[in-house]
Amino acid sequence: MYLFGFQQALLKANTTPVPRSRFAAVLRPSIAANFTQTPSTMTAFLAMTGNTYANLAANDQRLLELQGFAICIPGSFAPLGIGVPASLGLA
Repeated sequence: MYLFGFQQALLKANTTPVPRSRFAAVLRPSIAANFTQTPSTMTAFLAMTGNTYANLAANDQRLLELQGFAICIPGSFAPLGIGVPASLGLA
């Protein structure tokens, strides 16, 4: 369940204490039960995420296209084409 732990770590690292405590108290036990009970959601989860590395590789090949993508994200002040490549260390 590496991916589950990895996703939880990202969520905990990027949230404030109140949502983090709600996640720990409510969501984490519910999600864990879905993976550990019988029948489990594990089979469906693995089927949906089984090609993650292939998807990541395909997305990496499109980074140059992303740099030229000049559409603003609602609520942001910069076009997507400026902020995302910079955050990826590509600008």
